[in-house]
Amino acid sequence: MVGRTMRTILITLFLVFANVAGVLGDTARVHRREPAHTNIGLTVDGYGLSLGNSRRANGLRINLTDIDLEQVNGINLTLWRPRDNPEACVNGLAIGVLAPAGNRFNGITVGGLATVGESAMTGIHLGGLAVVGGDLTGISVGGLAVVADRNITGVHLGGLAIVADGGMTGLSFGGLAVVANQDLTGGHIGGLAVVTDGRINGAVIGGMAVVANQEIEGLTVGGLAVVSDRGIYGCNLGGLATVANGPITGLNTAGLALVAENDITGINLAGLAVVTKEDIVGLTVTPGVVYAGQTLTGVTVGALPVFGRVGRDDRDRVRGICAIEATGLTIHALDVTVRKQLTGAGIGGLRVKTGSITGLALAGGLTTTKDLTGCAIGTINYVRRQQAGLSIGVFNHAGQLNGVQLGLLNFAGNNRGIFKLLPVLNLHFD
Repeated sequence: MVGRTMRTILITLFLVFANVAGVLGDTARVHRREPAHTNIGLTVDGYGLSLGNSRRANGLRINLTDIDLEQVNGINLTLWRPRDNPEACVNGLAIGVLAPAGNRFNGITVGGLATVGESAMTGIHLGGLAVVGGDLTGISVGGLAVVADRNITGVHLGGLAIVADGGMTGLSFGGLAVVANQDLTGGHIGGLAVVTDGRINGAVIGGMAVVANQEIEGLTVGGLAVVSDRGIYGCNLGGLATVANGPITGLNTAGLALVAENDITGINLAGLAVVTKEDIVGLTVTPGVVYAGQTLTGVTVGALPVFGRVGRDDRDRVRGICAIEATGLTIHALDVTVRKQLTGAGIGGLRVKTGSITGLALAGGLTTTKDLTGCAIGTINYVRRQQAGLSIGVFNHAGQLNGVQLGLLNFAGNNRGIFKLLPVLNLHFD
């Protein structure tokens, strides 16, 4: 589906940022000479000032290039590109004129180009181009991107993108996109898209699209589309379409179409069509057509005809409202077609066609059904089998009448002789 294509493009694009930032931390791994740890220490009881490449320091440590750093508790200032620091842990403030890079950072981390924490970064992280880490927890700001090998938790801002190979929890904003390989929880905004291979739970806005490979729950806005490979639940707005490979439930809106593989339930508003292979339940309003592969329940209103085939094997031709069964109030300016049972009121500008009517059928042109229990009003009312109730029209037909026909001509198949076809009034009561 469209989500897989978009996800592939975005991940390919944004992994470039990870590689650029990663080079800052990994280029020196080809440098295999035993590092020198020459330094000048001005300390008391191990606390104070360290100048040079000390392994460990408590206080203020200033160094040109960090190589084989182990731990700093306090402030670490690195003036040039760091080398291989697989065990480095900085607790406090880490500043790199180019990029602080190590295994773990706890506190405030600032890099002119990037900040790189291979295992984890906790606290506040600022990178001129990128913030890159294993797990990112806290507040992160990357001029181009914030990238995590695993999970992102907290508040994160990327000029172009926020990317996690794991999940995201908290608040995030990506100028172009927010992309996760696992669940998104909280509030997330992508200038173009929010994309996840997991589920979405929270408030999510994608300038063009919100795409999830699993369920979407909460408030979801996609400038063009909201798409889930499973279900969509909550308040959902797709500028053009809201599409689910499972059910759609809640307040569901789309500029053109609401489309679901399973039930659509709640308040359903679409500019052109509401379509599902299963049930539609609630209030459904569209200027176009409504198609339910099974049942319609509630209030369903449509207006303009949209000609096409939908359903299993494209067997159903839709002009207005189409369902297997309908219960409640069903209205369309052109056509209401219910294959089996219409219960309640069905109103069609030109036609109401159904297997059986229990209630009211009202059409500007033709009402046609096998059985009628209630009232049918139309120019032509054609009941093929049993009518129990009232029909009003220019021509009324009933195979078996148990009620009253009012019209210019009225045919009752179970009346005898000249009483089968009468003007103005025909009746038969068993």
